[in-house]
Amino acid sequence: MISYFRLYELIIYNPITGIMTWKISRGKCIIGMEVGRLQWQGYRQVFIDGKSYYVHRLIFFYMTGDWPSEDVDHINQIKNDNRWCNLREATRSENKANQNKQINNKIGLRGVSWNKRDKIYMAEVKKGKIRIRLGFNCPAAAYFAYIVESHKLFGKFVPGSEI
Repeated sequence: MISYFRLYELIIYNPITGIMTWKISRGKCIIGMEVGRLQWQGYRQVFIDGKSYYVHRLIFFYMTGDWPSEDVDHINQIKNDNRWCNLREATRSENKANQNKQINNKIGLRGVSWNKRDKIYMAEVKKGKIRIRLGFNCPAAAYFAYIVESHKLFGKFVPGSEI
């Protein structure tokens, strides 16, 4: 792992723009050039002293002096928006809760499915080993229950809760 001193020696970070730039020239990187390359997943990644780092994790270390214990979540879900106000430490479960997941059901509502056997709409929320399933007569009620239970389990990590 890179030391805080080494990171500070090589890089400068602007918390308002979210951009890290090089303080010194190194190989193809020149002073003032943005650190890292945009990867196919949408995150910026950089190699420093032979080790690969995600830029948002380096920013967390740069700003706090501590490595994140688990994940660094992009609040607005834009993976290369590394403004300090858009980053927060999160558990893996919290980070996954803040993802815009594709809705793959016929109903078109996140967290809602049709239970053929019982002929009811099911709302389902999962966090780790906790699984909440509730049945309703209409999809709107099931979706409302999904939203309420999601906020109970994930709080500020539910998409839209930062508004």
